[in-house]
Amino acid sequence: MEFHDKHWKRELKGHADQIAKIELDEETNETFEAERPIFYSAFIVRKLIEDTAVTDALKSRSVDVLAYPSTRGGQVVFLEAMLGPLQVEDHFDFNAGKRTRISYNDLTSEIIHSDGFVWIIPHAPPPHAFLVFSYRNTLTRAIGVTVEAYLGMLRDVLRDDPRHWWTMMDAKTGKVTIHAGHRLPKRKVVTTAPPPWAADLWRDLQEPTPEEKQ
Repeated sequence: MEFHDKHWKRELKGHADQIAKIELDEETNETFEAERPIFYSAFIVRKLIEDTAVTDALKSRSVDVLAYPSTRGGQVVFLEAMLGPLQVEDHFDFNAGKRTRISYNDLTSEIIHSDGFVWIIPHAPPPHAFLVFSYRNTLTRAIGVTVEAYLGMLRDVLRDDPRHWWTMMDAKTGKVTIHAGHRLPKRKVVTTAPPPWAADLWRDLQEPTPEEKQ
């Protein structure tokens, strides 16, 4: 579905613009409007990655985050989850944060599958940061991400512009993978052209509906 990439990127640009304008303070009670573009943009980035609509070089990039270890000792907390939102300070050690890096793919997955998402609102003006932990990692760690770092990832995706696609087969397993880049690799590959029906479908999509013709 390469012919939809520009539309998804247009949506992503709108969410990035909203994120850049986020301003929260300690008196902010309703944070949905701030969280929404974070989650929508994470979905779009993940979709572009899985559709091979970004280059292999971008897929390999990562972002700086702070990882805070869980203090649960591997125990699943059922009762508190039933009673309401967890108090994150009771379940993660915020005095033991370690700087690490997480790939764009893993960061967006962490947000999409989050078990918890909490804004970190400093006493100073923006930029803000958020704490997120997915259900897969809630017993091991949470990660703190600055809005500035997250926006940097989105801008990288928006600038990325693959020009060539090709397939490669693993000689041992026979698995075929699809790749994208700004130029073709020097080694022998099989180039991938858009499917023959793509142009016809795109033309049909541009045709006005009967209601629009009236």
